[in-house]
Amino acid sequence: MNLSTKILIGLALGIIAGLELGAEGAGFAKTWIGPLGTIFMNMIKMVIVPLVFSSLVIGVTSLGDIKKVGRIGVKTVAFYLVTTAFAIVIGLAIGTIMQPGVGLHMAADTAKVAAKAAPPISKVIIDIFPTNPLEAMVKANMLQIIVFSLFVGAGITVVGEKANALKHTIDGLAEVSYKIVGMIMAVAPIGVFGLITPVVASNGPSVLLPLLKVVIAVYLACLLHAVLVYGSMIKFLAGMSFIKFIKGIAPASLMAFSS
Repeated sequence: MNLSTKILIGLALGIIAGLELGAEGAGFAKTWIGPLGTIFMNMIKMVIVPLVFSSLVIGVTSLGDIKKVGRIGVKTVAFYLVTTAFAIVIGLAIGTIMQPGVGLHMAADTAKVAAKAAPPISKVIIDIFPTNPLEAMVKANMLQIIVFSLFVGAGITVVGEKANALKHTIDGLAEVSYKIVGMIMAVAPIGVFGLITPVVASNGPSVLLPLLKVVIAVYLACLLHAVLVYGSMIKFLAGMSFIKFIKGIAPASLMAFSS
């Protein structure tokens, strides 16, 4: 049985267990089952920063040409900004058409929080470049980590042989990170079970059913973004079959979906 199937089974069992426990068993679910999901998510967050940093640095050094590094850096930032813009447009369109929040009432803190004005584009660009890369790693600021990784990879490439020791160290970190991810994903079905059970037990069908429209809206937007935006890029820029790509990322997608 592959990992994707196991994750789906864990998700289904979590929903069933949550419905069986109900509101009376919500305390039990949060105390004894919920920690399984919390620990799982903590382990995922634990490995994200070293994985992204080491993978990007080794990817850049493998190019061997500093000019390619610069072009890839510009393309990476452009890709991030363009795909984010598409995601915003699709999200606003789906929200306007479906009105997912209408008729949904959930208990929440009634304290009002003033909305912040959107920062100017100049500040957005400035914030991409970290003043303290360690702080960026602590806060898991992915875009700043990406930029720092590109610079480190470029620096190693320019220095050459004298930086081989650093390159080998980061390469070792990448390999270790891959192995840790494999260990964590092996227990993904249990983590997913721990994540969903307390949610279903606490809210029950009376809240979950009205919430279904919100869930459908969110995942419809995600599906449109994946097919239209990423699908087009994969087909026309990478020259790869979109179906083959989807099959390859299925375990990661199911993990994101269920958590």
